[in-house]
Amino acid sequence: AGLPDPRHDHALAMARFSRDCMYNFQVLTHRLEVELGPDTADLGIRIGLHSGPVTAGVLRGERSRFQLFGDTMNTASRMESTGHSNRIHISQETADLLAKFNKAHWVRPREDLVMAKGKGALRTFWLEIKAEGQKSVTSGSSSDKDQSTSVPNDPKIEVVETDSPVKQEDTQKAQDLEKKEARLVRWNVEILSKILCEIGARRAQKSQAKILDETDLLRLELGVLNQGNNAIDEVQEMVKLPSFEASFEPKKAAVHDLDPVVKEQLHEYVQTVARLY
Repeated sequence: AGLPDPRHDHALAMARFSRDCMYNFQVLTHRLEVELGPDTADLGIRIGLHSGPVTAGVLRGERSRFQLFGDTMNTASRMESTGHSNRIHISQETADLLAKFNKAHWVRPREDLVMAKGKGALRTFWLEIKAEGQKSVTSGSSSDKDQSTSVPNDPKIEVVETDSPVKQEDTQKAQDLEKKEARLVRWNVEILSKILCEIGARRAQKSQAKILDETDLLRLELGVLNQGNNAIDEVQEMVKLPSFEASFEPKKAAVHDLDPVVKEQLHEYVQTVARLY
């Protein structure tokens, strides 16, 4: 932010951009888990932010590209490397700039000091910025414990309070396990759905092919049985094969989408099998 023309609100721009990157990364990993596997959603991203003067330019060479230089870039790299998965780690300088724009509620001090290479002990912050209609993008065990949840006054909803940190940790692990199991179920359902679609397409193609009736089949069977020859008499030095006919080549069957009712039944079946483990 702020290149090539400096902008006074570059800290706000960086904060919002990092929030969008974090949110879209999580959306993308959940979308790709169907193609790449259920563990894709377990991937995380670390983001580090720091504000300060930099030198920008394009160096000559075979791999010339626009680059940034200076101690500011080194500090930003330390913010990323010392951060946590799915968290936005910012420096004291960036936090001060956000506070000047009345965005101090976006940041939360990190409990421990960060030992950065070449920098010593640094006091840093977590960026916890939310968008309208979105949950906080700073997901993680530490942020989950600090967030409060409001429950409507509904007698049908039972609120269970757990004072013990051990119980909270066990509950979080159980929820994570349920989410991972749900991803595994969706993954297997998608794989089996594709296979069922191909089977259905091949069956539809075969049903349209020309099939001999029972009379023709019976005639061929009787012709073989009434020859009265033994196996040695049927031995031939050369077997004559029919000539190639391109029109007889089977065409690729058109794959159609699986019926929603069948897919729902498949999902219930896979889910039932998953609960047996």
